[in-house]
Amino acid sequence: MTELSEAGMTIGALARATGVPAETIRTWERRYGFPVSGRNEVGHRVYALEAVEYVRLVALALKHGHRPKSLEGVALEELRRLVRATVGSLPALGELGTLGEAGIWLEEWMTAVITLDRVALERSIHQTRAGFDTMTLLNERLHPFIVEIGQRWSSGRIGVLHEHFASEVVRDFLSGEWRSLSATAIGPPYILCTLPGEQHTLGLHMAALVVALCGAEPVFIGADTPVVDIALVAAYTRAPAVMLSLARGRPMVETRRDLVELRGLLDASIKLVIGGAGAPEAVAGVEHLPDFEALRHWLGKNSPRLDA
Repeated sequence: MTELSEAGMTIGALARATGVPAETIRTWERRYGFPVSGRNEVGHRVYALEAVEYVRLVALALKHGHRPKSLEGVALEELRRLVRATVGSLPALGELGTLGEAGIWLEEWMTAVITLDRVALERSIHQTRAGFDTMTLLNERLHPFIVEIGQRWSSGRIGVLHEHFASEVVRDFLSGEWRSLSATAIGPPYILCTLPGEQHTLGLHMAALVVALCGAEPVFIGADTPVVDIALVAAYTRAPAVMLSLARGRPMVETRRDLVELRGLLDASIKLVIGGAGAPEAVAGVEHLPDFEALRHWLGKNSPRLDA
């Protein structure tokens, strides 16, 4: 069967015409009843040409804050009115263009969080993993997702249980990824931990993934680590660096105090590297890295044996 015939469009043709992945279209249809499809003689989905405009308008509505559930049962004309009211005007079909995945993947993941559907969230992450290299997955999906979770929680749009649920799923995924990579590490060990009182470890798991991706060995100590113990494990493992993830919310005066103390306890040959939303700049003897790409480049520069 051709992708566009008298019977209608295949899901592949609809996906290419709208920029919305075929799997997303299937999910929308299965969960929310849109877009409506028929079946051809061999049982494959086929869509009317009007589905192109419909799917593009749905993607535009999601991009501007509507949830998929709110669009359930909405007819095309009603969808046009909704988009017009939301964005101020109704773009012509040609002006809608191919909307791509911008915003769509995020709403899918958030829907899984809101409904506490672990299977759906894990499936979405792993499907995305198949189409992205590790650094792109980290920078364009996992990190923005966690930031969005935090923003929605702080604004009251989701509850603590949703934040905990999402964090656990992402943490399990990241841990599995970096532990698998580290099993064949040939580079030096790097200590990864947080300062005393700091319980957030997602950023640490992301950093561990970058370390393992570059061929080094993450020595994952974890959360709430006394400063003296950090220095002891660094000396014991002969690690070239200690890496700390610092989340926003910890008093900056305490963070600076602990960093100064830790720097004094570490051997001068051991580098102290920090990152995260709560990481201060301009602390003597401490290297501040603004993002995961900077960490990857740092590893390549400071560990010549690594393929960063």
